[in-house]
Amino acid sequence: HDRLDIIVASDASSDATDEIVRQCTSEKVRLLRVEGRQGKTACQNAAANAASGDVLVFTDATTTLGSDALQAIALRFRDPEVGCVAGRLTYISRQDDATGKGGTSYWGYETALRVAESSLGSLIGVSGCLYGVRRSAYRDIRPDLISDFV
Repeated sequence: HDRLDIIVASDASSDATDEIVRQCTSEKVRLLRVEGRQGKTACQNAAANAASGDVLVFTDATTTLGSDALQAIALRFRDPEVGCVAGRLTYISRQDDATGKGGTSYWGYETALRVAESSLGSLIGVSGCLYGVRRSAYRDIRPDLISDFV
């Protein structure tokens, strides 16, 4: 807990995001407002540059984290050879239709591929909704790209 620094990057949000963060009473939580509606990747780069930790963890506003998610990610960085850790996405559909079932099937397949990659000591890609990267391994990403694929 004493090593946690939470940065909420706001992409010039016009909803209540900024106000919600400002009302947060924890000194661990701070707002980073990025003007100009530059997109998620520009906000991620700005947050990485503003962060103070040795491990950067990125998540999306639509992602709900399990209570042990951050600890599980952090533990993997005990190995100095680890540069990036992918979170495990569990896709939960709010619809019982072909789209919802397709999303569930797709993520099941993706998870199986990532488990196989991991067993080989490799990581081809991460889900932008939750992953950690060692600060020394992070590089700014071009704003017209997304972290899932870079």
